[in-house]
Amino acid sequence: FMRHVLDVQLSWLQLYQPAKPLTLIECYALTNRPVPAPPTPAAAHHADGRSKPNKTTTDKTSLDAVAAAKARYLQRKKLQKA
Repeated sequence: FMRHVLDVQLSWLQLYQPAKPLTLIECYALTNRPVPAPPTPAAAHHADGRSKPNKTTTDKTSLDAVAAAKARYLQRKKLQKA
């Protein structure tokens, strides 16, 4: 079950370690990609100085719609039992 497996010595792996860690700009330069612009501090804050809340999900339904759907579901379940 173990095809193409061979014994690796730690000294072999150390030969392929980079001499210094690459920065993000160097990584982009090596791949010929443009470096993304850093986020501006003005974009991260509201006009009154408060930071924007990070919205992690793109919710297309409101809580009212979910509550209405739940009520319809429970009503159907109630009718099926009767």
